[in-house]
Amino acid sequence: MTGAAVTRTVTSKAPKAPKARSGEVGGPAAGQALPEGVTHPYDAAWSRPRLAVFRHGHTFTWCAGDRLVAIQRGRVANAKRATLITDVHPADQLLVGRYPVIGLLTPPADGWGDSAVLRRLADQWAERTFGGRHRG
Repeated sequence: MTGAAVTRTVTSKAPKAPKARSGEVGGPAAGQALPEGVTHPYDAAWSRPRLAVFRHGHTFTWCAGDRLVAIQRGRVANAKRATLITDVHPADQLLVGRYPVIGLLTPPADGWGDSAVLRRLADQWAERTFGGRHRG
């Protein structure tokens, strides 16, 4: 069928935290409380608007009203269930469920809702963290 969107639903099983990688910036692990000013993206899934991008092997999520951006390793849906209409990252496994936040970023005060701001923040983080040895 030409032009038809492929749809598949992915549901969470017992989530496992992705393994730590050397040289990665640390942050709050699963089970630890996050600092004031950031909501775990999974907790905000149904209650608040959120902006998320997948870049450099990490998911960057900025919830409306938060002063910090959460970083999670891998491509994380932060939901119990996700429906994919079109998968633009088929080589990267979609992690469905609650996964740990491994780092936090301070975004500009006036940028919420602008995906270009979040992408730029993610790129700057990757450059500082991986020094040009990251995937794009």
